[in-house]
Amino acid sequence: MSPTTYKRVFIAAGIYNLAFGAWAGLFPHHYFELLQIDPPRYPSIWACVGMIVGVYGLLYLHAAFHLDQGKPVIAIGLLGKVLGPIGAVISVSRGEFPATMFWLILTNDFIWWVPFGFYLWKYKPTSTAAVR
Repeated sequence: MSPTTYKRVFIAAGIYNLAFGAWAGLFPHHYFELLQIDPPRYPSIWACVGMIVGVYGLLYLHAAFHLDQGKPVIAIGLLGKVLGPIGAVISVSRGEFPATMFWLILTNDFIWWVPFGFYLWKYKPTSTAAVR
């Protein structure tokens, strides 16, 4: 993928994460209502998840405009996007969440695996300046 493609992907990830974060933070029951899942006992926990996701959105936007510095952010983001589905599988298998929760995993995690992975594997910085 070209640097322009990575930039577009990270801008999209940033906007998505900011939007999801605002939605989860401001309307912590809405996701659960949409999928007809019992709402969380402590909606502030879900709102906090929204805040964390939103902060990642800011980091992805930073990576989009500083591709040569983005690998740590994207690596940590990808790690979360791998660990999240693992936790979801565990939660669903224990009966803590219904399988409909995988719609969230699809949009929050799976769709980003390939572009994030390719960036980490293939992207070579254009700058040869030493890191301070």
